Amino acid sequence: MASSQSGSKSNDSLFNLLRTTQRYSSYVFTGFFGVHVLNNVLVPLTTWTQRSGRGAVSTIDSAFESTRRFYRPAAGVEFGLIFIPLAVHVGSGLLLRTNLLKTLYPEGIVAWHHDRARANIAAGGLSYPRLRAIPTFGLSDIAASGYITAVCVVFHIFMIRYLPWTSSIDASITLVTRALQKHPRVFYAFHYTLLSAGVFHVISGWGRWLKLTASPRSVLIKNTVVTVVNLAWVAALIRVGYLDVPNILISQYDKIISLCFGKV
Repeated sequence: MASSQSGSKSNDSLFNLLRTTQRYSSYVFTGFFGVHVLNNVLVPLTTWTQRSGRGAVSTIDSAFESTRRFYRPAAGVEFGLIFIPLAVHVGSGLLLRTNLLKTLYPEGIVAWHHDRARANIAAGGLSYPRLRAIPTFGLSDIAASGYITAVCVVFHIFMIRYLPWTSSIDASITLVTRALQKHPRVFYAFHYTLLSAGVFHVISGWGRWLKLTASPRSVLIKNTVVTVVNLAWVAALIRVGYLDVPNILISQYDKIISLCFGKV
């Protein structure tokens, strides 16, 4: 009996440690999210009235330069500030999930999936987006969007930061512009997946942490905020796709893109 209580206490301590680690590791990434909303949404949207695409690029790049002083004194620092919190957040989430499943369902993960499916049916399906065909593989909508965001962020950093760094190319937002112009279907779909999953995960996650989404009305308000931010980001992405890319950079950017997709 004493050993059972001891095991329960140690399990609770591990659960609380993982929960706390996952929460605080999200702070840095949330800061990056806020900065990116400023640079990639608000600033591009203010350039719609600028007829000169190069003038808009200058405005957007100036905003990026002003914020990079805080988080990018060197490329290695930026990689560390992004990858370390991201790895800790995802890793602690996986361990937390594994620990929770073992505690609640010692008979196996299959039983958990059955209970999860029944709960989704009783709740009328996913709250957002309202598409039952979206596979979550037994995960909650917040967890599923988080894993999608993590995969997209890694690829985004690889292409937008790592490849230009190894190629000694000083990339700006026009690299995204060139990718959108060269392979519009692939990169509009990719960036929409990244931003929609990221927006939903961050806003829904903080709503849960702060216990602001406990009622159906609060969930509706949260989903409305997610939708508004999502649509604003889509509009900004379209604006970025119409920026002018300097001719001197086109061949350099095409080289970076070809490293990801080959000479297509």
